[in-house]
Amino acid sequence: KAAEGVFCFSNPTADYLPAAKEYTASYKANYNQAPDAYGPLAYDGMKLMADAITRAGSTNKAAIVKALKETKAFNGITGAVTFTDKNTLAKSNFVVLVAKDGKWALNK
Repeated sequence: KAAEGVFCFSNPTADYLPAAKEYTASYKANYNQAPDAYGPLAYDGMKLMADAITRAGSTNKAAIVKALKETKAFNGITGAVTFTDKNTLAKSNFVVLVAKDGKWALNK
């Protein structure tokens, strides 16, 4: 009860991502357990890499790096990914949670 209403930041775990419902269901069906906290990020990372290879039209390292740097609004289950010229995310993909009724909930 003492934590009621407390806010915190979290990496975007599947529990709090509406776009991750299909991913979570598929993961549970294949592995008989829920994905861990980093599963959605790893999933998006591989999808982003595949997208970059497709856009590069090559598996050449330099071509892939160029395509990754040019990524604009890649639509992943953890949110849209756009890289800056400093190779960082243009927008944080962290979520804000709030303690509510003894559980963490996505702050809306």
